[in-house]
Amino acid sequence: MPPLSITSPLDLEFIPPTLVARENELQEITDYVVNTPFSTENVWVSGKAGLGKTLTCKFLASQVERDHIGKAFYMICEKSIRNSIDKVRTHYRLPMARRDISASTFASAVLEAFPDMKYFFIIDEPDKAYAKRDIANFVHCLWNYLIDEHCKFSFLFISKFDIVRAGKIFPVDTLSRLQLKSVIFPVYDAPEIVAILRQRLDHVVDSYKYDLSTLYVLARHIRKVGGDMRQALEILREAVKIAKGQMLTTSIMEQGVEWGKKTWWTRRLRSIPPHWALITYLAASYCKDQDIVKVDEPTTIKLYNQAVRQYNIEPLGPSTVYWIIKQLSGSRADGEPFFEHKLEKLGLSAQIVFEQGERDRITNVGRTFDWADMLTLGV
Repeated sequence: MPPLSITSPLDLEFIPPTLVARENELQEITDYVVNTPFSTENVWVSGKAGLGKTLTCKFLASQVERDHIGKAFYMICEKSIRNSIDKVRTHYRLPMARRDISASTFASAVLEAFPDMKYFFIIDEPDKAYAKRDIANFVHCLWNYLIDEHCKFSFLFISKFDIVRAGKIFPVDTLSRLQLKSVIFPVYDAPEIVAILRQRLDHVVDSYKYDLSTLYVLARHIRKVGGDMRQALEILREAVKIAKGQMLTTSIMEQGVEWGKKTWWTRRLRSIPPHWALITYLAASYCKDQDIVKVDEPTTIKLYNQAVRQYNIEPLGPSTVYWIIKQLSGSRADGEPFFEHKLEKLGLSAQIVFEQGERDRITNVGRTFDWADMLTLGV
């Protein structure tokens, strides 16, 4: 592994000198893949985004290399497995040609460059591979090669999804070889979030320039939205910029949190197709203008048809819009919903229901978008 990062302590890629709030998970993984008498043990690490899975595995990698236990290789999966292997080849300076990238040439190069070691392969987000069979074939072939060479090795897979997802990536025969152990990362509680923030912040400002109550403002918000420390660090960076070297107060942190909410909703609306985003924005905007939190489906469809025709774009059909509303709602959304979708009484149209603060942020963000451009370009 490369040396510990020397980037800013508030950057996402910064690796702190000690691991905070994930000591138990690190020990559990270590017990599985390091403190084992067997030649190979493999782990499936899962949990929501921003819960320290990758950081913990990188700490393990640094630990096994520092203690001369073995050599660790970190691979973040891309749509093309060839590209993923090529980046590993370049980073670790493996003796293999780019034109001859395969699991077997990769394994051969690893053994040539780092002979007589235990090998740890950290594979981040294997479900990102465009063709699941590519990652399955890579792991299967790498396994067979290392077994034939009588090597000691372990695979560590990192995923937002639980171990059930492994069955959708790997065929039964590969799973039977891997015998994956599951390590689940729970959501951080507020004191854990504060401890992580303190560790980072103490590398940036003197402790007298903030107090714990200020950090708890951010911790409560992050806890409420799922515990993603990447969002917490983004907000903390913004709050430090707002403070401009002065005392980091509760008021400044609240400004940072509000900036974070707006940034988050901007990304969310841009992460879905333009027509979907427009439907969400129009429903939220209508509710805010009327000082209400819910609007029925026919009204939403009418608002949508009027809006797209103003941009000289043919609207989607009503049945398609109904379907989109269901996909965006709490009953169907893959991840965090944009709103709730409720049928309050039989015979009435279903209602799109917003949380008031989210209604206002969606509206404010949506008003900054160039909808005509987005709908025309489809981005």
